[in-house]
Amino acid sequence: MKHDIERIQQVLEQNKKRLQKDFESWFVSLRKEATASLTEIAKEQVESENGGAVTSHPGGVLPHQTHVYDPVNQQQVKLTGNADVDKEVQGFYKALGKMK
Repeated sequence: MKHDIERIQQVLEQNKKRLQKDFESWFVSLRKEATASLTEIAKEQVESENGGAVTSHPGGVLPHQTHVYDPVNQQQVKLTGNADVDKEVQGFYKALGKMK
């Protein structure tokens, strides 16, 4: 009887580890898809704000751009000055505008 209980506990632990591993794999792939989508949205926004021309600035943010439009609150939001962060902020507001 004790042997059976230990075997069941071992199987449960193996299943728990497998479930955790599968979840982490799924989550990583989901995050990659979301990042790719946000990157594409940010790129489209930069291109549209630059008249369709593609620029090669770090993080894809134009140096003169200091604000981004918030479609929910209908106001300009100041960017941080950090190219990578600003790119993500722009992508967020672009996606938010598409959902509105």
